[in-house]
Amino acid sequence: MHTLLSLFIFSVLVSTNSFGMNIVVSAFDPFDGNKKNNSQAILKLLINEFEGSEYRLHECQLPTKYDKSFFKLEDCINALDIKPDYIISLGEGRCVDGLTIETRAMNLDDSEDGDNDGIARVNSLIYPDGESALGLTLPLQKAYCGLSRKLRRKIIISQSGSNFVCNNLMYHSCLLYTSPSPRD
Repeated sequence: MHTLLSLFIFSVLVSTNSFGMNIVVSAFDPFDGNKKNNSQAILKLLINEFEGSEYRLHECQLPTKYDKSFFKLEDCINALDIKPDYIISLGEGRCVDGLTIETRAMNLDDSEDGDNDGIARVNSLIYPDGESALGLTLPLQKAYCGLSRKLRRKIIISQSGSNFVCNNLMYHSCLLYTSPSPRD
């Protein structure tokens, strides 16, 4: 089975700290009967790669569960002494060979596959009064175009997530961190 590492990045209010850049990096636990989730392996590599640098990466392990993954991400962020400058969320999907960078979240949970609580949501709005899609605040397309042609061949810029738990997390996160939230 080919797996896809789906990466979505969005900015959080930039802190005014003098300790370097703080970045929360999240990954999901295994799902669908798998023993591992490749996003966890990538997270460990990133943590090791940036250890001792000006970038302070904060690890956040998420459950592959609708809504609960977002609450866990909030817990990770609230446990920090200062707000993160960025959040990088890693996830894994099926049937695509490559790296996908998601650029927007859809207001839709739509997967017949259950999450790790066994909950399947089909054609279900995340927020009934919410926007149909929310975009990210980083210039990902510009960053993508700055890569070599060889690297660009290995990366897909996606305008819509899989409508599973990764998309659910991204939509909640975009509401809270990049736009006024309907929960306010």
